[in-house]
Amino acid sequence: MLGDDVAKSLFRDIEVLHQFHGEYLLPQLQDRLKNWEKFKVIGDIMKKFTPFLKLYTEYVKNFEKAASLVDTWEEKSSKFASFLKEIQMSPTYGRLKIQAHMLEPVQRVPRYELLLRDYLKRLDDDSPDKVDAQSTEAMELVSAAASHFESMMLRESRIGELVRIQRQLGGIVSLVSATRRLCKQGKISSINARSGKRNERIAFLFSDILLLCSEQTLPSMKYKVKHNMDLADTQVADGSNLDHPDTFYIKTTDKVVELGFSSPQEKTEWEKAILTQMRESTKNKLIRSGKIRLTNEEVEEKLDLIYLLVYFIDRCLGFLVICGKCSQHTVVLPYDPAKPMRVCDECFVLLNDDTGRTSPLPVSPNTRVDSPSLMGRKNTRGTCLISGFLLYSSDAGRNFKKRWFAMHDSAVLYSFKAPQDIIPWTSMHLEGYNLQLVDTGKTVVIRLIGMGKSYQLKAESKDNINRWYVMMAGEEVTSEEDSGTS
Repeated sequence: MLGDDVAKSLFRDIEVLHQFHGEYLLPQLQDRLKNWEKFKVIGDIMKKFTPFLKLYTEYVKNFEKAASLVDTWEEKSSKFASFLKEIQMSPTYGRLKIQAHMLEPVQRVPRYELLLRDYLKRLDDDSPDKVDAQSTEAMELVSAAASHFESMMLRESRIGELVRIQRQLGGIVSLVSATRRLCKQGKISSINARSGKRNERIAFLFSDILLLCSEQTLPSMKYKVKHNMDLADTQVADGSNLDHPDTFYIKTTDKVVELGFSSPQEKTEWEKAILTQMRESTKNKLIRSGKIRLTNEEVEEKLDLIYLLVYFIDRCLGFLVICGKCSQHTVVLPYDPAKPMRVCDECFVLLNDDTGRTSPLPVSPNTRVDSPSLMGRKNTRGTCLISGFLLYSSDAGRNFKKRWFAMHDSAVLYSFKAPQDIIPWTSMHLEGYNLQLVDTGKTVVIRLIGMGKSYQLKAESKDNINRWYVMMAGEEVTSEEDSGTS
């Protein structure tokens, strides 16, 4: 399939590394474990092993060239491409690309250091390996070798970048992977759900994961990982916050994190970058799982349909289920033709042209995306039902701020710095919030509780706040007496 020269260039030094582990290191460690009660040390073995780490150095020097050669021959030879695809789809090889297997030796040296460090940490104070100078010396030698190894890898563009960040994280997260790449990095904010406080975070967006980190002053760790999110199991939803503009949520199966940005432009850049990598990561996960048997073109088509729907519904309803009260429109979606799915008015119009299969409800002039009645204002969704100045509080009514609000029929409450502003300052999706009209004795307020937040709204008169409540809740006024809780 490939000539001897090409094969040697691809798998240079692999045979030597395999022989060293199979005939030297592994048998000695296995023998020591069998006789653990007699010896209870591995420091002497690891000390003798460290000079052989230079074998990995030679391998790494050739890695980028070998990986590039794989890509070249995959394009040149259809037989080689089929062979690689067969390997990737096989459970025997973990459904991984050959580049991932080739990367294993590159990851080995840092793992030896972490393994030794963790081993020494778990030993009892009176353990022979804890007091034996050989173990300490072995740790120092392996650490020095790992530092030299990583310094060399830093000269390799992509791998070096991953190694550098992994080192800054104190080696807690293993980042080096054949398929992983750094896509975006920068300072953003994480908003505390309870206090509303903005915490500065360093975000690392990779092709498959998103890391949110805090800065540290430790010499061995520059950043501490606060959140590690798998992009294949992640959703993005628009922010719902009256205090902080330019936010969106990152949702996983077990956590929801609200991220804040310094400008609408920065928010859009991060949002697009995350959505792009979510799509690619989901595609790769579907292929690796082996649960689907699709060509690349079929996978792309299905992802396009799913992400089209998710993206537009996210823009207006933040991944929340749409009830009949919010929309009567249904569409037979191409990715799930079993039954019509309920969609919002705007998604109905957007998807209607693509599918050609919709509910019998007609599209009226008022539901056109570009009609003035639907847009109301630029950068807002739906028709404005009521607008005006309100006082709002996010600290249980202790302090109130005055702002111009606009309630739209898309169940979104927008706030503006001034009535003449076109771009909203903040937006809040009311789905997920419990609305109460509360008589405090002195005044009547609308209390909104949900999403880990609590807000109060009040107007200059009781009649005015009643009108706001009717528009926001879609029901008649039934005020509650204040119980003193918030």
